[in-house]
Amino acid sequence: MGACPAHAVRALPTRAGGSVLARGHRRVLLPRPQLSPERRRGGRGARPGRVRDSVCYDRRARHCARRAISSGEIAGRGTRVARGLRPLGAVTSVRVAFVDTYVLRDAGAGVGLDVLVLRRGRGGRCPGSWETVHGTIAPGETPVQASLRELREETGFTPLRLYNVSRLEAFYQHGSDEVALIPVFAAFVGPHAEPRLSSEHDAAAWLAPAEAAARFSWPRERRAVEDIVSLFGKGGGGLLDDVLRVC
Repeated sequence: MGACPAHAVRALPTRAGGSVLARGHRRVLLPRPQLSPERRRGGRGARPGRVRDSVCYDRRARHCARRAISSGEIAGRGTRVARGLRPLGAVTSVRVAFVDTYVLRDAGAGVGLDVLVLRRGRGGRCPGSWETVHGTIAPGETPVQASLRELREETGFTPLRLYNVSRLEAFYQHGSDEVALIPVFAAFVGPHAEPRLSSEHDAAAWLAPAEAAARFSWPRERRAVEDIVSLFGKGGGGLLDDVLRVC
């Protein structure tokens, strides 16, 4: 459901005499309407009957809503401070932002697969952690193009075969308030291939799948190894090859 437009923000009466600003699932207590001395005494200018909280429905509600949501608080007497509110219409964004590419080779003699693990160097993020080939999707790139480019940049490899692993990871980036989606690929290289590392990594190793999963620092990468072995443990996509094979 999208964000409520400004005119949809409404004030709901409360027993305490104030009103509640309702927007989605967020509620903020608004000030109790202030009456003039004449109206409190019932003198000239007073309206018959009690004054209802409906005075907040129109102009006051819109005014208070703008102040509360734009500044993060409501000022004045009889108010409750509302923290952490977003501007109207602001939502957490979701973007296909990164790719993970697992590099595989035939271990030979019916042993199964080797999985490449890379150790990050000291100059960047997470120094000393172990990971698979990982990178950002550049503007205008598809995930497949980004996977092939990152593989070439981080290892020097051009794959013999590239597969869609049929996994989509997600990672919440709190700094930018964005949910990053990560398509996952598997790249097969020759049985004797050795990586040419970029400046991002300072070490690499070919490991059996269980060892690689234990070495990976990110839990999502450990979990992905199970799917990779299930799908490609025999050297290809098996009965699913026609759907999963990219190139």
